[in-house]
Amino acid sequence: MENPVKNFWDLKLEALKDVLEKNNFEVYLTNSADDAKTLVLDTLLPALAPQTVSWGGSLTHIQTGIYAELKERQDITILDTYDKGLSPAEAYELRR
Repeated sequence: MENPVKNFWDLKLEALKDVLEKNNFEVYLTNSADDAKTLVLDTLLPALAPQTVSWGGSLTHIQTGIYAELKERQDITILDTYDKGLSPAEAYELRR
């Protein structure tokens, strides 16, 4: 086995994917953050055509560049929970 740690996590992800799909989730696995960004921006958003987008406390969308891309879009209303001008209560309410 060339990379046992990667193999371990690949197996865990596949098992998690199976569990989520059994609970009627649509699951996508990508090999990199860039692939995930492409999937979200080029496939999922066009297919779903959301009018408004927000997020909880995840930093993954910032690290992948999805956050910056969404902030530039004019066709989607962004409920920006990271806006420094918001009070903690206002940011919490946007996350809800």
